[in-house]
Amino acid sequence: MHRMTSHRPLFRTTFISSFLTAAFLLTTIPDGAGQALAQWRSGTLPGPSGTIQQTVPVVLRDSLPNGVKIYFTRVNDLPLAEINIIVDAGIITEPEDAHGVAYGVSQLLLAGSSNRSGEMIVNYLTQLGSIVVPYTHYDYSQVYGKTLTKNFSETLGVLADAVSAPQFPAQDLLRLQRDAAVRLFRNSSSGEKATIAAVKRICGENSTLSRSLLPTEEEVQALTLEKLRAFHSSRYQPQRTTVIITGNLDYRFVKTALIEAFGKWTRGNTVIAAADAAGDGVAPNSVLLLSDSTTPNGLTYFRLGHAIGSRNDRNFAPLMLLNSVLGEGAHALLRETLWGKHLISPNFTTAVAFSKDCSYFMISGSASPIVTDSVLTFIEDLLVETARNGVTETALAEARKNVLAGDALTFASNRNLQSLLKEAAVYQIPLEKQFSMREQILAVRAADVQRVAAELLQPGKMSTVVLGDQGKVLPLIEGLGKTAAIRE
Repeated sequence: MHRMTSHRPLFRTTFISSFLTAAFLLTTIPDGAGQALAQWRSGTLPGPSGTIQQTVPVVLRDSLPNGVKIYFTRVNDLPLAEINIIVDAGIITEPEDAHGVAYGVSQLLLAGSSNRSGEMIVNYLTQLGSIVVPYTHYDYSQVYGKTLTKNFSETLGVLADAVSAPQFPAQDLLRLQRDAAVRLFRNSSSGEKATIAAVKRICGENSTLSRSLLPTEEEVQALTLEKLRAFHSSRYQPQRTTVIITGNLDYRFVKTALIEAFGKWTRGNTVIAAADAAGDGVAPNSVLLLSDSTTPNGLTYFRLGHAIGSRNDRNFAPLMLLNSVLGEGAHALLRETLWGKHLISPNFTTAVAFSKDCSYFMISGSASPIVTDSVLTFIEDLLVETARNGVTETALAEARKNVLAGDALTFASNRNLQSLLKEAAVYQIPLEKQFSMREQILAVRAADVQRVAAELLQPGKMSTVVLGDQGKVLPLIEGLGKTAAIRE
């Protein structure tokens, strides 16, 4: 067994590609999909006609009496099964005095359970040829497993036991703490510092998103067995757990295995509340200037952001296209403005991040400090123009192409299906909406994008952070008639 830890880059949006799909059939078949389902079952789907024909999987949703939710879809290409146990136990649920506990719990789940020692778990999974990866996100924790279908029940049993009844051996906590100095050491870049400051302005000073997915060494050293057990008891409960299974399996067999693995896990009631957000004390229209004269090559870093709606917001599809028009591709408006027209900087881009804690849109880039005033002016002018005049049909078509670029690979693997179902479960996205992203993108018109731009791209409401040499940057900011709050 490979006991690896997978970590996403900080604040990187990873949702878009996995939303792309041509069609999906659920246990409740959408209107007009019955014929496609009949063709699929009979093996008479139309042949190639210049476009890739995708197999249409059937997604089953179910639950156990104790509240464990189930997502299942059969994939027949290989004799493999993938198991993803998702728990509402992400970083945002950590108590204020126990930062790092979500990571600590996930990393020690496989260190020993009620039925097996950690060594027994490692040896057993190795014999089965199963790969297991624990992971902690802002919004959830998960234990992912991949195994041969013939070993599905055994692997599921090990993972269920680890999630529901871990032992947290003292020696393994000491090992985690001993290794923390080596494995968790990281230096924050100038760009990351600017992003963190911008997220705090948008989402609140105490926003979980301003922290790294990885805890600090000090946070790991402060963990205790009592904190680990208390967090597990409060968050790892069946009604807060979703099991996603994809693979070459029959659901009747899967359901029986799930009942055996999770059926005796009892519901709990205790909830640990996340900390409330608080403001950073900077006036909304002020520029937050982070004074730093040691940036690489003397560059100045810019972050302009705005809070947005949830993943389920009606503006999601037009927002994805607006994001692409502004910051993605060779013809992105930011690139054309700051490099094609004015030769200031080619690296400005946009990003959209969604979380239970806070969701935001952000413009990011770096440039020479001597053009700070030009950068801020040209970006604000572009935002006003886009909100007023919208986007051209040509730009919208290019954006659709960018957003749908990975559409043909939507069902290429178990992993893609796992990602789609995980996002639906974590963010409570109706499956019909989650799996009709292609249709949603194609239905967006230029007027929809302009409406979202008018709501979102208001320079006076954008939180602005500039990181750079104060002596060079501050006079240029003040020359624009803007006030600046300075922090070292």
